[in-house]
Amino acid sequence: MKKTLRYLATAAGLAMLVAPAGAQQVTLAMPGDIRSIDFGVNRDGNTDNVLHHVVEALVAYRDDLSVGPQLAESWDVSEDRRSYTFTVRKGAVFHNGQPVTAADVKWSWERLLADETGFLCQKWFKGGSLGIDIQTIEALDERRVRFTLAEPNGLFLVRMAHKVCLTGIIHPDSVGPDGKLAQLIATGPFTMGRHEAGQFVELNRFTDYVPLDAPKDGYAGSRETFLDSVRFMVIADTAAAKTALLAGDIDILPRLDPNAIAEIEAAEGLGVKTVATPEWQVALIQNTDPLLKDRRIRQAISHAIDIKGLTAGATNGLGQPNPSAIAGASAFFGPFFQEGLGYDPEKAKALLGEAGYDGRAIKLITNGTYPFDNISAIAIQSMLQQVGITTELVVMDWASQYAAYKEGKFQMMVMGFSARTDPTLMFDVVVDSKENRANAIADDPELIETVKKSGVSGDEAERALEFKKAHQLMVQDASVIGLFNPARSVGVNDRVEGYEEWPLESPRLWGVRAGG
Repeated sequence: MKKTLRYLATAAGLAMLVAPAGAQQVTLAMPGDIRSIDFGVNRDGNTDNVLHHVVEALVAYRDDLSVGPQLAESWDVSEDRRSYTFTVRKGAVFHNGQPVTAADVKWSWERLLADETGFLCQKWFKGGSLGIDIQTIEALDERRVRFTLAEPNGLFLVRMAHKVCLTGIIHPDSVGPDGKLAQLIATGPFTMGRHEAGQFVELNRFTDYVPLDAPKDGYAGSRETFLDSVRFMVIADTAAAKTALLAGDIDILPRLDPNAIAEIEAAEGLGVKTVATPEWQVALIQNTDPLLKDRRIRQAISHAIDIKGLTAGATNGLGQPNPSAIAGASAFFGPFFQEGLGYDPEKAKALLGEAGYDGRAIKLITNGTYPFDNISAIAIQSMLQQVGITTELVVMDWASQYAAYKEGKFQMMVMGFSARTDPTLMFDVVVDSKENRANAIADDPELIETVKKSGVSGDEAERALEFKKAHQLMVQDASVIGLFNPARSVGVNDRVEGYEEWPLESPRLWGVRAGG
């Protein structure tokens, strides 16, 4: 109650800061303040969500998690797949009115890759674990810029479009005499406005913004803007945020508590939008364990789990069952990836008999912090016991479970992985040699090689074939049992027109209008 009252007092104080009469403004909640304006350097999820309205990269993710145009209207790839030539969007200007040139793109990228900038994902583009190594960046003319890689790599555009490590293009005047970012003179549809620390961040429409002549598509495509301003209001408490939505103090509540969905849907003037995300809920099995090193026992566990029933129960019917590392939202996804070993309790019992399973208990680790983990683990314990597998549920605090995962010190655990937009990146989370890292789960040599090939190839058809092979190998290995892609919901006031939820969940306030 104290938190709710504190929010209401803050909201009352902000009531005087209303938009001018007739202005189109939308207010949405975020759980914490932004860390800085230094994108890709001093950031968190709240910072990313705000700054993606102000700063643009050359490319961005589409709704189907493929890569589409943003500040670049197009690009060409050389025959050897080492060089990418981008053409800057026609009519693009910075927030100071200066035209965006290829030289600005070159300067922005060279700044990001310089050691002194502190860009968190610098190694992604300088010979890191996934092999992307930018050799040169050349401004070919006013609008064309060419990036040349040391070797072909199918993840170059994926990394360039990454939501967390925003590879934004800014004007050189954004940087102060000390070389530090002092202001954001960028290219997005909004500019930075008023920021009251701990209370709200306001963005203002950039009236000279020229959108792409393409449909709105994820973070890509048209970013035509109709709102005069957007306010991100800091409300840390989820109950207080729900109260604010019901009271009309905010218009949009991202990451709506699943337990509040029915109440919001029943409220007059409010609605709920829900979408399955690329997050992935999994059961992990330690294949070096004396008992679980027998693949037949791991496969028996997989056959014992009814992932459709588990998903329905754990997500209130909103999640998408998925035994595969390829997200259901991905352009690569299809019926092939919906096939796991399959729910077959009798087959599970037969495999246990072949393996000579003697009733030894398996410790199944979960935590009390994340409901999807805990509910899924409880369901799995019941399913395994139904086929004769003795299962001991161990509930840890999240920090202890994560430590056990990182060190590979467990028999079996249930956990969720955050969204990875490209299948190679999700496979890479769990596939590797245990000699390379302790938290590698699936270490079959053929699977490791297949995942590596999927990242290096620049041909989409070739990558699709590698993903199918990797999926088959991982299903048979049964060290990683895919369960589901969770769904996320957003509560929206009916006066807001054109606001859509999408797999990456991040708010998108372009293309949105505010009614009376």
